[in-house]
Amino acid sequence: MNKTNNKIKELIFWIFAILPFIITGTFMTFLPDRIPTHYDINGNIDNYGSKHTYWIIAGLMFVAIVILRLFMLYSDKKSYSSEKEQAHSLSNSNVLYYVGIGIGIFESITIFFTLYSAYIESTSGSTKAQIDIYKILTFAFGFIFILFGNLLPKTRKNRYLGIRTIWSMNNEKTWAATHKFGGVLMIISGFAMIILGIFTKGTTALIGILVTIFAMTGIVTYYSYIAYKKYGDKK
Repeated sequence: MNKTNNKIKELIFWIFAILPFIITGTFMTFLPDRIPTHYDINGNIDNYGSKHTYWIIAGLMFVAIVILRLFMLYSDKKSYSSEKEQAHSLSNSNVLYYVGIGIGIFESITIFFTLYSAYIESTSGSTKAQIDIYKILTFAFGFIFILFGNLLPKTRKNRYLGIRTIWSMNNEKTWAATHKFGGVLMIISGFAMIILGIFTKGTTALIGILVTIFAMTGIVTYYSYIAYKKYGDKK
């Protein structure tokens, strides 16, 4: 039964990994060779380029997902000195599994709407963006923040994954406290991003995304210091 479940999980992982390629390939069949590739601050098209550029974008994200998968395989096959260390590695491997799926979904959403907008503009002769990509990004980031926020508390102390500040890395307690707080903060930020997407558009939405990311990073970094002051091993 476990082998069957593992095969299903593996299949699901790779479906989301190649989904951006499927979306890109589908659009390639009916897009013109040159499509809008850049817009100014007001949404006017100010540059055109080859539609095949999007193969590179999809390819780079696929490489990132493959690297995640290789790291998962490395963690699964590594020898551990204790059952606790092995359990921590398994938990992190599961987190990476869903991170990979999240990346695939995020990229699929952004590529779909970007190419769909380019298709409408190319076929209609429009000189302005027909779909507000920044608005779409707020919803996409909202989804990814909520997903990652649920995953953060499941991340165990390691050198590669999670909120790694000098304070959170001090011991298991500072790590756990930081990631529990960070998870809640990221979920709240995700819902805030979705609300932002409903009420804003264009450059305002982009600024909202950047402000949310910077604020979230600053707050969770400061909280890791608070956690260290409370739980840290002070010399």
